[in-house]
Amino acid sequence: MLGQLGQVLDIGELVRRIVKYVVEGIMVAIAAYAIPKHSMKMDEVMLIALTAAATF
Repeated sequence: MLGQLGQVLDIGELVRRIVKYVVEGIMVAIAAYAIPKHSMKMDEVMLIALTAAATF
């Protein structure tokens, strides 16, 4: 069963996508923290970053 899962699931592609989404979330978090005139709370920044990473 695990052999069949390995044929269907490409671990390299999975890792590449996870890294891509994490980097996108970090970049959005930096923008959300740095761009506004009034600094946002860190939990708000993290929520925006998590939402961005989940939607891209």
